Amino acid sequence: MITVKFFAQFRELLGTESLELAIGDGTTIADLRTLLASEISEFDSVVRPNEFLCALNHTLTDQHAVLSDGDEVAFLPPVTGG
Repeated sequence: MITVKFFAQFRELLGTESLELAIGDGTTIADLRTLLASEISEFDSVVRPNEFLCALNHTLTDQHAVLSDGDEVAFLPPVTGG
């Protein structure tokens, strides 16, 4: 079981702060994103491919990171500044 957290506008647009999910061995963050897109109808329009940051256990990582039972994955919108 992993915990998936959504921050800022992702949390607001998806209407949830976190989810608990069971995953299979070898699941990557990219696989998780695909799974979430199939389960949550608005996910694809909110968390667009390559337009988000992700953290695995509080450390920024890429979509190729492999998940393990007990992990926490956070989806964050891209940072903008000015």
